[in-house]
Amino acid sequence: MIKFNFWIGLLGLLVFATCDIINSEEKIPAYLYISEFEIVDNPAIIHGSLSHKITNARVFITVPNATKTTSLGTVSLPATVPVLASGEVLVTLDPVVKANGSSFSLEIYPFYKRVETNAVLEASAIDTIVPVTKYEGDLKFRFIEDFEEPNSQQIFTDDRDGNPNTFLEVSAEDVFEGAKSGRAVLTVDNPNLIVATPPITALNFRDVKQAFLEIDYKTDVQLEFGLVGIDGVGQEFAGFNFIILPKNDWNKIYLDITEELRVSDFDTYRVAFRAQLPTENGNFTLDKGTIYLDNIKLVHF
Repeated sequence: MIKFNFWIGLLGLLVFATCDIINSEEKIPAYLYISEFEIVDNPAIIHGSLSHKITNARVFITVPNATKTTSLGTVSLPATVPVLASGEVLVTLDPVVKANGSSFSLEIYPFYKRVETNAVLEASAIDTIVPVTKYEGDLKFRFIEDFEEPNSQQIFTDDRDGNPNTFLEVSAEDVFEGAKSGRAVLTVDNPNLIVATPPITALNFRDVKQAFLEIDYKTDVQLEFGLVGIDGVGQEFAGFNFIILPKNDWNKIYLDITEELRVSDFDTYRVAFRAQLPTENGNFTLDKGTIYLDNIKLVHF
């Protein structure tokens, strides 16, 4: 009797396993290949450079006549994404960046347009999407520093370290794009740098809902960016809360300053950054450090 029950149970397992195999074979996915984003000009606004570092996308699929949209999650680009759907679908892609340079802070970048496009899905087949986005049209760029204008037009001109030998200058030595970039040089005799913009008014969380700094950079030394709040009597309060690590090649970073504006709640700010030659046990570990910057933008809704 025990043996009989054993074989009956085994037969049942085989039947269920066979059903699972059949069901899994019925659910053969189609595939979407999503390439890296391209960004194009928006003629409605002056936005400067089109450099970007959109590393990820948040993906949604809508089947025609369906009652809901399905999220496929956030994917690293380029990506091949399986989809359990067939026929023509609407694919929605939100551009995602590493806010503050962190892989743990993947955020939809609010200033790039969402992409919507159609795809035709077929089991086992791959459909390719090349997402193309642009800046939104209702942005405010409080400044765009591309270092292409004459020196009198530069914005990071407030030398705050008390040393006239350290400053941010226009240079054609190592250019990201265009003809010039910004450059600062630190040495053991001049190891520190602090520079800032003139005061920027009406920059507070009551008027500004989301704000970022975009920066293209290449640097031998660590940089610290931040906001200098100015109260009603002119007293200043500096907070350098954003760290940019050394990078041998040109890179782009998006610094989310929204929370800084919300917490500090001044009406007027400077944007500032500082740097110094690194030390260990009281000794400099570099004899010289060079900082290159380009396309620094303060953008907000």
